[in-house]
Amino acid sequence: RALRLSRAFRSVWFAGFNGTIYRFDGTTWTQLPSFTTASFNRIRGTSATNVWAIADDGTARQWNGTLFVQQPKVPGPQVFDFSLYVSGSDIWVAPLGLAAAQAYTYKWNGTGWTAYATNARIRGHFAASATGELFLPTETGIQRWSGTAWQVENKKVVSGIQMLPSGE
Repeated sequence: RALRLSRAFRSVWFAGFNGTIYRFDGTTWTQLPSFTTASFNRIRGTSATNVWAIADDGTARQWNGTLFVQQPKVPGPQVFDFSLYVSGSDIWVAPLGLAAAQAYTYKWNGTGWTAYATNARIRGHFAASATGELFLPTETGIQRWSGTAWQVENKKVVSGIQMLPSGE
């Protein structure tokens, strides 16, 4: 499996097998201790003190500007593929491809993870609008986060949503 890439606050981050995490600051590559041997699947961040790495087994690490801090594991089934969304204090994880009865998203609440059912197999990655609305493609269509629950916004079946940088 290839290492995963994320750009956050003028840095490039790679995460992968056996707890491997590297950061490139524009000049130097530095390997950072993650304090785990779990294999990271996703890494995303929004600032020099808000980078999250999530592993296949739910292991969660948050970069605080100095080191990766252990956070509670993401609950739910262990899966190889999932979506990770990070925007400010909004941190979301969604395992992909699970049956509707197991299809939950998990939102970081500051101390742990809160589960929210989608009631449909999740088929792709989170996408957000310029105004901060959060969307998720499922087998029943595109769902939008209402602030309290996932609601079907568009009933067309989709295979994924592509989020484009602003201006594109």
